[in-house]
Amino acid sequence: MKAYIIKNEDKLLAASSYVFFFPAIYIALTDKRKLPYDAEHAAQAITLWAAYAVIYILIRIAYSFLSGIWYFILYDLLVKLAHIAMWGYAAYCGLLAYNENKVEIPHISDYSKKLL
Repeated sequence: MKAYIIKNEDKLLAASSYVFFFPAIYIALTDKRKLPYDAEHAAQAITLWAAYAVIYILIRIAYSFLSGIWYFILYDLLVKLAHIAMWGYAAYCGLLAYNENKVEIPHISDYSKKLL
């Protein structure tokens, strides 16, 4: 495998793909996907964003069932805490990617390797 130097713009693009969704799509749709560093982080970020969407949908479904039974007082607090936790984890993964460390997300890293 040919060794290459990771540019600062590639590190920033890979890191921002974890925090924001659009840089991951940009990498996937352009020639940046040919760089192994960018492609690996974009695939993991897209898979992580898909997992976040599934989690959010499950929270909304659970709320709609619970609100029919009783008013779930702490729902807003739980949703905000879930969002903060997800964004915090995404920022942590982005920081690891920017520092050129290996990002291993349980279950997601295995699935994203199949996308490459």
